[in-house]
Amino acid sequence: MIRELLNKVRMNHALEHATIALLLKAEKIAPPLAGYSTPKGFFLYGKVATEDVETASAEALERLKAGESDLAVSYFCGTNILVGGVLTAVASALALGRRNRLQHLSSAVSASTVALLAAPALGRWLQKNVTTLANVESMAVERVNQPLGESFHWVGTGFQS
Repeated sequence: MIRELLNKVRMNHALEHATIALLLKAEKIAPPLAGYSTPKGFFLYGKVATEDVETASAEALERLKAGESDLAVSYFCGTNILVGGVLTAVASALALGRRNRLQHLSSAVSASTVALLAAPALGRWLQKNVTTLANVESMAVERVNQPLGESFHWVGTGFQS
């Protein structure tokens, strides 16, 4: 049951990323765009027409089903930001040690820089393998509406067993 719930969130996260990618590619929508996925769909924040969200989410789902799993991974995902922050904090803490921290400041800066360079690749790997699921065969977009005002859209999804 928990695994099924998590997989629904992961599939919605993949659809969220794919939808945002297609909206940005259309070039009539400008950032900022952001999303938040749940087991029942995702919220999309940004100045976007409802018709454009409907079109992009339908095309995104179709393309994911056709095997375009690269649409599920986004450079702008919060996973990447989190990975960068965690890696940098750990690298800095290890480099600084417990004593004479000022003497190790240059090591901390170097370690943090290496961590930030590694973060995007690790973030993409985590998205592909942990936080998104591009296998959306059982998924359907059921509705797109604006429950919280013009800058917020809800893309509701359903799943066939």
